[in-house]
Amino acid sequence: MPSFRIFTIILFLIGVVHSESLDDRYHSYGEIVSLIDSLSNIEEYQNIMLVDTIGYSSLENIPIIAVKISDNVTVKEDEPRALFVGQVHAEEILGIEVVLSLMMDLLDPRPEDYSHMNILRSYLEIWLIPSANPDGLGVVHDGLDVTYRKNKTDFSPEGVTPNGVFDFEPSIGNDVDGVDLNRNFGFNWTFGDTFLVFDETDYDAEPHEARAGGP
Repeated sequence: MPSFRIFTIILFLIGVVHSESLDDRYHSYGEIVSLIDSLSNIEEYQNIMLVDTIGYSSLENIPIIAVKISDNVTVKEDEPRALFVGQVHAEEILGIEVVLSLMMDLLDPRPEDYSHMNILRSYLEIWLIPSANPDGLGVVHDGLDVTYRKNKTDFSPEGVTPNGVFDFEPSIGNDVDGVDLNRNFGFNWTFGDTFLVFDETDYDAEPHEARAGGP
């Protein structure tokens, strides 16, 4: 009897996932681009906002858009940089909304937040990437699979040779196509380190002598 109940619950959850439709408040890729484009044409933002294409998606060649916000936005200043990526896994659509909201707060802050946002713009170079996985975002927004995580790198059921077909299962996991971007970074990829290799830069949090058993 317990196993039957578990099976029934699983069937119910699968049905809920398949019947879900996204709220209109979640931005599709086209809506993201349209919003950023409209903001970049506002004259009062042009000194603090710069839009750049930093790459393209692997399968559909969709531009990956980044927004730079800083007080002297066209100048590469000697100041700390902060990066905010809204979506890496395809279904991380809430992260897109967080990054877009942060963008609006930086560009058009509320009166009570103006001083704080002005300090951030003055002393930081802020980069905002709403979607680093526009191929996967399309899978979610098109309603093919709202639980999809990966990009749309083309494989075939028999191996890594592309077959020109988007092979996926409209449920959690078991998809043939796609690479999970969030699990595809090299270990310590910032420095190019490999496992158990000490970090010789100033970013290291622990002195090498202490780690080696020294004083």
